[in-house]
Amino acid sequence: MNYRIMTIHLLVFLAIIAHCSATLGAGIPAKATLSVPINVTTETKPAYIWLMVPSATWYYLWVNDASGKVIVKKWYDGNSVCYNNYGYCGLIATTDLKPGIYKWWIQTWNDTGYGPWSKAGSFAVSVPWIAVPGIPANTTTDTKPVYLWLEVPSAIWYCLKVNDASGKTVVKKWYKAEEQVCSSAYGICGVIEPTALKPGIYKWWLQTWNDAGYGPWSDPVSFAVSVPWKTTLGVPISRMYVSTTPAYLWKATPQATWYYLWVNNSSDQAIIQKWYKVGQVCNSANGICGVASPAALTAGVYKWWIQTWNEAGYGPWSDAGSFVVSASGNSTLYENTKEQTTQTWICESLCETNNPKEYVSQICGTASGSVYDECKKGVERDNERIDIDRNVCKKGCK
Repeated sequence: MNYRIMTIHLLVFLAIIAHCSATLGAGIPAKATLSVPINVTTETKPAYIWLMVPSATWYYLWVNDASGKVIVKKWYDGNSVCYNNYGYCGLIATTDLKPGIYKWWIQTWNDTGYGPWSKAGSFAVSVPWIAVPGIPANTTTDTKPVYLWLEVPSAIWYCLKVNDASGKTVVKKWYKAEEQVCSSAYGICGVIEPTALKPGIYKWWLQTWNDAGYGPWSDPVSFAVSVPWKTTLGVPISRMYVSTTPAYLWKATPQATWYYLWVNNSSDQAIIQKWYKVGQVCNSANGICGVASPAALTAGVYKWWIQTWNEAGYGPWSDAGSFVVSASGNSTLYENTKEQTTQTWICESLCETNNPKEYVSQICGTASGSVYDECKKGVERDNERIDIDRNVCKKGCK
């Protein structure tokens, strides 16, 4: 045999021996130590994490359900799932797990052979926890109330159900737990359900859901939808003479969206019947609503009322207010003015006014247009009455 060929064969043989010796010296990889999951999780695709075994090049993930059925068994390259800088390995399996109890193991491997199986790790996959409703919980005049509840971290959907007093379901809708519904910063979720509710008693519930399944229904919370409350009349009031075009003032009522002005003459004949939208007649800064008389009145005794309304329905009528239009058309008062001083909120408004122009802005606002012009004219025609009213209230002015 050629000497040169023999030399090449010898070198190859020695290289094989060296490689085998190195591999045998490294030995089979050690047993892996599991980290998570080990308790309860609501993740249907949990992260599996274990401590890295330096000599292992591959890892075998095995997951059984409570019956012993194999759910997951798959090999993973250590280069793809391990982080040398941190000393651990981890992955998220693509298999969805149903609610239940599971066990999992990791087996190591390298070119030498299979390492031992790790100790078993146990965990449970749970459906999301129960939600806790917040409001509405009492009485509201909102026909489309805001529903608020505490966020359930593991829930990705919420089902809102609302029943009326008869048990009929009037709302049943799923809402995704995203920024438009839940705020992780505050731990609160909320929606304004577009379904308008009629006046009555209601109960509402929440159900959670995630990939593991449906969570339990919450305990029910009761609330009532009410029509807007009765308003309080301001001026003109009892024992007052007014001009032929008085300004009608009343206290704003929360949640009322419209007001109905009704004026009767001494024969109980309706002289004025007109609806006014809140935005046209109410000043949110001081809580006073007012309109200039839409019609000139003749001399005589009158009564007037205000009725509230919103989408829930008609509110109650106010108590009646009475006044007198003098034959001269001038504003004055009866001698007994004690009753007027009970209208403290009107007095307070008058006390804050140094001149009729400021009072006009309080009553009518500062907008422009026909409604404002009518209001302004009516109030300015009553300047004399305003001055008299201020004198009546002056004892309460500071």
